[in-house]
Amino acid sequence: MSIQHTAADLARSQAEHADAVSAAEKCSDTYAALQARQTEKQQALNIIQQRRIDGGECDGDAATVALLALDCEGLRPLVETARTQHQAACEALQAAQITLQQCQARHEA
Repeated sequence: MSIQHTAADLARSQAEHADAVSAAEKCSDTYAALQARQTEKQQALNIIQQRRIDGGECDGDAATVALLALDCEGLRPLVETARTQHQAACEALQAAQITLQQCQARHEA
């Protein structure tokens, strides 16, 4: 393999790796943000429900419980999609790292 071909392969692998890092970071941020939103909504729902079980009730609790439950339900598929995308991005990053390492080894040889 020519030096120019090896250098071009290395440059391409470095660019693909950089793209994979960026995509994985973006997916990770999205997944974390959605998980945080879902956790926040679920905790708020749990607090109201526990207060009501304990005998305390505030005006508007029924509506708030219904809205929080809908929010939690609506976030569930978004979180799952984000998790799947994050996992795929991590796998792509791992593949890009392997390819880059192989190219670096060929370039150094």
